[in-house]
Amino acid sequence: YAIINLLGQGLIIIAGIISIPILISVMGTERFGILTLAWAVTGYFSIFDLGIGRAITKIISERLGRSELDDIPSVVWSGMLFMLVVGLLGTSLLYSFSPYLVKDALNIPIKLQSETIKAFFLLAFSIPIVVTSSSLRGILEAYQRFDLMNYIRIPMGILTFLSPIIVLQFSKNIIFIVASLVVIRLIEWFVNLLFCLNIIPELRKKITIKKILLKQLVSFGGWITISNIAGPLISYMDRFLIGSLISLTAVTYYTVPFDLNIRVMIIPGAIVGVLFSAFSATYQNDRESSAKMFFSGLKYTFISVFPIILLITVFASDGLELWLGKEFAIESTIVLQLLAFGSIISCLAYIPTALIQAAGRPDITGKLHFLELPIYLLFLYMLVNVYGIEGAAIAYVLRVFVDVIVLLIFSLKLLPNNTSAKRLFMFIIGSIPFILLPLFLEMSILIKCSFTFLICFVFIFLSWKIILDPEERNFIIITVKNKIFNKRIDSELLK
Repeated sequence: YAIINLLGQGLIIIAGIISIPILISVMGTERFGILTLAWAVTGYFSIFDLGIGRAITKIISERLGRSELDDIPSVVWSGMLFMLVVGLLGTSLLYSFSPYLVKDALNIPIKLQSETIKAFFLLAFSIPIVVTSSSLRGILEAYQRFDLMNYIRIPMGILTFLSPIIVLQFSKNIIFIVASLVVIRLIEWFVNLLFCLNIIPELRKKITIKKILLKQLVSFGGWITISNIAGPLISYMDRFLIGSLISLTAVTYYTVPFDLNIRVMIIPGAIVGVLFSAFSATYQNDRESSAKMFFSGLKYTFISVFPIILLITVFASDGLELWLGKEFAIESTIVLQLLAFGSIISCLAYIPTALIQAAGRPDITGKLHFLELPIYLLFLYMLVNVYGIEGAAIAYVLRVFVDVIVLLIFSLKLLPNNTSAKRLFMFIIGSIPFILLPLFLEMSILIKCSFTFLICFVFIFLSWKIILDPEERNFIIITVKNKIFNKRIDSELLK
């Protein structure tokens, strides 16, 4: 399932890599900066989910684990109704504050303010769609139907990048570009609804709201709501602050490398998408299984992400110049390298977050985000003022480092002791510094290739010998042998 999620997100990333240079070239850096702010606004207002989407996944997973199916339709409709009401509240807030955001809070040029305000108005009416979509995805995750999720996620994710290019053939107006994105969101919502109705036919017949279930959803989602409020502020405030203190062009120079690194998060995201429902189903009754899945999740996440992040940091300048031009490479190389270093740390936070919330302790993540928000914003403001977009990247690295340390400490307290944990953490600590080396060393392209090959070879060798358990190595060997054997049979049949 994690591989299905990963492949789906990978195709979307490819679409983004191809589309972003075209969008910047046709729209210009200022208009593209506005588009990234529009994406950020949409992302931030997912806070009006109030944690109900994840609560739905948890409660349905628990019911499925205990074969208690009668309450599932009530869980779904109680959560959907609540999120719809809250989503409409979000619509009224964004609609009311859009003129202030555009004219006062953000550094939007006067000539673009009118269409930007109207685009934000349009985004406001998409908030109920964004919010209630999370409940539909929560249902699919609880039933482990990641195949269905990707049937719609892949084409819609690709269209998120391609639709602005299509619209640009007729107009550069941000309003029409945002309208195309809203239509995509609406189509995705309807298809996910049809999938859910097919999986749970009782949803058509049993449309009931239960206060006790709604209370459970809101109770679990309450602390996640704090994370959902603080988290997007933490994630998106850097762009708004850069736009306010520097320029929209600087937003583009920062956002592109940031989004490139965020795409790496598809790996832990794909793994967590599977593990959260599994943790919810096993934690109370089989904590040993939860512990095994936890350390396996950390292990496979780090092994998968490290070579990718190493490639990004080593070839940051060359890749940006080839992709977006020399000017972009000059402005964004250090930002890309710093953010890549932060991303490999951030990837390690996904698994403990999922465990903590599935174990019924979402208050831990909520309190963490609540406490770190004002400190982070203060450091972000100071660092952006002094170092510009590189300062925002430094603030990101410091924040994710604190996140990972705190979350790992709490998650380990929830699990029984694991003999391989110390070995795994020592391996991670010993490997991460190699990601930073390209920031301090000047290397020719030949040395870069040699350095990358050597580090990756040693990393893979040590991962195989030290990190993977004997049964995991045997499983990989048997799987590879079977693949080779099947290919030989297929080729002989073709002959």
